[in-house]
Amino acid sequence: MTLADLIVATNEYTPFIGVFHSTNNSAFANIISCRELRSRIDRNGVVFVFYGKPSYTLKNGGAVINEVSFAFGQESILNYVRAIPFDSGGLASGKYSKFFSTESYEDKLDETISYFSIPSGRFDIGRFIATFFGTNENYIMGRFCAWSAEMKGQSLLTSWAALVNASSELNHFDPPATTIEITINSPIKISKSNVNRVILPFGYLDRPEVLDFIKNTGIKFDTYEDEVLVDKSTLWNALNEIARGIKFEEAGEVE
Repeated sequence: MTLADLIVATNEYTPFIGVFHSTNNSAFANIISCRELRSRIDRNGVVFVFYGKPSYTLKNGGAVINEVSFAFGQESILNYVRAIPFDSGGLASGKYSKFFSTESYEDKLDETISYFSIPSGRFDIGRFIATFFGTNENYIMGRFCAWSAEMKGQSLLTSWAALVNASSELNHFDPPATTIEITINSPIKISKSNVNRVILPFGYLDRPEVLDFIKNTGIKFDTYEDEVLVDKSTLWNALNEIARGIKFEEAGEVE
């Protein structure tokens, strides 16, 4: 039995809460110039986004730096390539070896990712959250709902639960480890029709190219104060508070 088997067994799903792609200053400048978000390093030509949370906080030489996050609507992830409930880069690099056994994480990396792959139906991510977290609020905070005996009997699921529980603690704060990572085909057009909001530091509004981008595209924006750049948890909390206030439309009815 896989995670997908457990998800498709329910018709309950949580409302769509957006997908986010966070980036640094230099990449942001390139994105607003070409009006596209495209793959820069992945040979398969995909872009990574995170569901419901602007989960990457970026560092430069150990210091937290300005982060810009694009919020996309549900139409942008229809027919996504893959969705898994943690950061695939963290898994592949060995960051989560404490929680996944050496065999499942090194020798059987592809098998582990395959096990955790969420089906690509329009409401399957919402079904996943309903199954394991119950509500979107619990998912955002990394709090599980009550699991069935069948779920508790899956060793990979219990390893994942241990990862989420540890990563949700402030002293081990790691948002990507507790967030659904979605890969979608590159490039993604940056336009008012598919970008719900852009979240950026207030100081960026002094830049002519940023003001031109906002004026020419008509994309809504929210800002945070640069003073939140104290540590990554403080920055993430500021971004997350903005993200939770954004309203997203549901794409349609359950199929």
